[in-house]
Amino acid sequence: MPLPSVIRAWATVVAGAERRPRPAWLSPAQARRLDPLASLVVAAVDGLPRGGLAEETAVVVGSAWGSVHSTVNFVDGMATWGDGGGSPAAFTTSVHHHSASSLCEILGLHGPVATISCGGTSGLTALRWAKLMLDQGRAPAVLVVAADLPSPWSRRIVESLSACPFAVGGGATALLLTSGGSGRTMRVAPQRSAASDVICVDGGGSTPAEERLLLRRGGARRTRAVDQHGVWWPTAALSAVPWNSPESILVREHGDGIFLEFLLDPMVST
Repeated sequence: MPLPSVIRAWATVVAGAERRPRPAWLSPAQARRLDPLASLVVAAVDGLPRGGLAEETAVVVGSAWGSVHSTVNFVDGMATWGDGGGSPAAFTTSVHHHSASSLCEILGLHGPVATISCGGTSGLTALRWAKLMLDQGRAPAVLVVAADLPSPWSRRIVESLSACPFAVGGGATALLLTSGGSGRTMRVAPQRSAASDVICVDGGGSTPAEERLLLRRGGARRTRAVDQHGVWWPTAALSAVPWNSPESILVREHGDGIFLEFLLDPMVST
């Protein structure tokens, strides 16, 4: 019987909320090689305790949009200057795995590493991947980051195609998970729609239809990330979790009518 998966530490950064100094553990050369999304991921991880992380610690990044800044820069270069005008730097950082792999390199981690991109459920899917790694004994700890950051181009696309009722922004939430220890335990939520006995957390509906779906899921005590931060991004749900609350918390992410839920139980020490 595996020990419970425990979320031991957490930190959230909202893009543009404040200017943050370069983390002391990140060299200027390393910082120059990061694209905007990877820089946001590093800023979130900077809020976690990193001392004592084993080299075998796993890393997973969940992102719906990925490194869209680098992709747009690379395509723009080719559109302007032809096939030879694509930036090698932009091409290298345009892959979705750039943030996760950069984080492993910077922190000297050699455990399993993954990037998960499945729309609005990317953050909680990454959390589920982390739980599986711990349950199977594949890693002693897992760094999980749910992050999205639009470029000016992608922000316009999201607003126009989805008729998003909120301002589109970005942010990142970093979590440190272990098997056992002190923190919030985590389990897959039971299949139910009524959740009046727990705090229900989600990012907010990106369209009026998605918002109606969220309301129909039940739960009278709802918290939306968009109400806290003033902006919406696909993987924002974890950024709204009241981690220090003594109550159980049901976290929801959604995309195209698909829902993924996790139940975060009160703090424990095992």
